Amino acid sequence: QMVTCTSAVLVISAMPVYGADGWQQDTAQQWFYMEHDDNRIRPLDELLDIYLNTVGANANLILNVPPCREGYFKKNDVKRLNEIGCFIRDTFSYNLAEDAIIQADSCAEDGLVEAVRSQNMDGYWKAAAGKETAELEFMFSSEKTIDYCMLMEDIRQSQRIEKFRILYRTEGAWEEIFEGTAVGHKKICRFEPVK
Repeated sequence: QMVTCTSAVLVISAMPVYGADGWQQDTAQQWFYMEHDDNRIRPLDELLDIYLNTVGANANLILNVPPCREGYFKKNDVKRLNEIGCFIRDTFSYNLAEDAIIQADSCAEDGLVEAVRSQNMDGYWKAAAGKETAELEFMFSSEKTIDYCMLMEDIRQSQRIEKFRILYRTEGAWEEIFEGTAVGHKKICRFEPVK
């Protein structure tokens, strides 16, 4: 399979760009195509870690995929990009919250508890005015295995979450599986699988 590059954006920098707004990373080891690097593509696990630690941490990811001199992307780059895409689709395509019973300990008058089921920004949930802490509980009709949790804030309402914890119930007791700080647009929490 050959993918032809009909247009490209060239970003020139003396070093990789890192910052609060995003990270630059390459599928290979440098910015520009070098024939001797055809088989030095980054391992899938490394690129997935980069994705989860940037996009999953409320940042942008600029993934540099340089076309070869003939103007197309090499097969190994296309294969790796497809693997990343498959991981994202397979991991995040099914939203467990859609089928859960959701309870909140408080809700603002203009908030909708049901809005936490969707990434649609037409509605949102927020705690009642004056509340500094809030809890959401998701109850499932059958046992689920969970190893990622994607949280999103409606940033049009400003950043409101300063810290959070994710807990699960096992044999009647609550156990913490993740603790974090700001959520912003998107936070992907990764932890050991729990049932």
